[in-house]
Amino acid sequence: MAEFNAAIGKGDNFSLAWTPSGTRLLSAGSASDPMIREWDTSTWQQVGDPWSGHTNIIFALAVNSTGTLIASVSSDAQVRLWQLSDQRAIAIFKASDEIYCATFSVDGRYILCGGRDGNVTEWAVPEYVALEDTPRAQASDVISSSLILPGTDDEQGEVPLVSIS
Repeated sequence: MAEFNAAIGKGDNFSLAWTPSGTRLLSAGSASDPMIREWDTSTWQQVGDPWSGHTNIIFALAVNSTGTLIASVSSDAQVRLWQLSDQRAIAIFKASDEIYCATFSVDGRYILCGGRDGNVTEWAVPEYVALEDTPRAQASDVISSSLILPGTDDEQGEVPLVSIS
């Protein structure tokens, strides 16, 4: 049995997620440690620096089927989309309240989240995100026409595609 400390100080682990290859485990922390950490499963050593951006408890992590994208959801009402290769947040979506759970759609084109507001919200993975398993011809279908891209007037790139009550 492997056991290791995946939180710092008095922090707790609220979510764990495996990459499809099984070579990495991601852990997400509490309000006192709202970071994501990547672990090499052959050594149980942390890979790189903690991923920062959330300001409160990270309730859930989701990994897309190719293992290239990570979605994190938090009590800070944010959905963050991360690129595993460089541990960089590439999109941030704002929800109306705390978000507790997340998953990618089977085709990897959407992130679905549920939270305190009682809704399931579907967010489109932005077109500018290079999905290894999505041919370029299909990429134009990935983005909602209402999504605001980084570098425009609203740098957050945050608009829900659908909200299902």
